[in-house]
Amino acid sequence: MPNIELLFEHNPIKLDVEHEDLRKCGLYQLLPTEAKKFVEENRHVLVYLHMIPFDKCGTPKFYPVLSKKLKDLKHPNLIYPVNRDIAIHICPDKEDTRNFYILIESAIFTNLDRLMEEVERRIAWLVDKYEESKTLEGGRDTSSRCV
Repeated sequence: MPNIELLFEHNPIKLDVEHEDLRKCGLYQLLPTEAKKFVEENRHVLVYLHMIPFDKCGTPKFYPVLSKKLKDLKHPNLIYPVNRDIAIHICPDKEDTRNFYILIESAIFTNLDRLMEEVERRIAWLVDKYEESKTLEGGRDTSSRCV
């Protein structure tokens, strides 16, 4: 899994968090109905929730829609969906008067190790192909040329 940097110390990600059967997840069972619906379509939000150290950060409240009343909260700790794939976690910064706004999107939970191996393999293939076509076309070898 990728090394995820958040604005607070977080629990390590466990690969089994993305349950096939959400009914087996205790955290999922504690979510309000609106949050369950969102998490069913956006499992990365559940992964994020598993990372939050609730004893230190508190439990964020899920809001399916933001209202103007929320701007009066002194120490907000809430999660709301921005669109079908992205949510925002607003939580207080104990060392500043401003709040943290943490983007929760699936890309931050993607295992990039496998993807990077594939990218490296394809780049190596392209380099080999380029060198081969340059040699076949009688291209000049400029590696020993002085500039």
